[in-house]
Amino acid sequence: MTILGLDREDFYSRTASIHYAGRAVAALVADRALLDRTGTLVTSHDAAIAYDFTDTNGTQPDPQ
Repeated sequence: MTILGLDREDFYSRTASIHYAGRAVAALVADRALLDRTGTLVTSHDAAIAYDFTDTNGTQPDPQ
């Protein structure tokens, strides 16, 4: 089975679960210096790198 032209394994290795975005939100909310990010764009991947968390499968998918 293919999804968007990728086999199932490749698709899931390149995309993120909803939990990844949730973990990004949780990490940002817990950051005491959150106001320092005012006016910036923070992707889930950026947050994962900055706050050292992964998706449920242990990866840090990059939207690039």
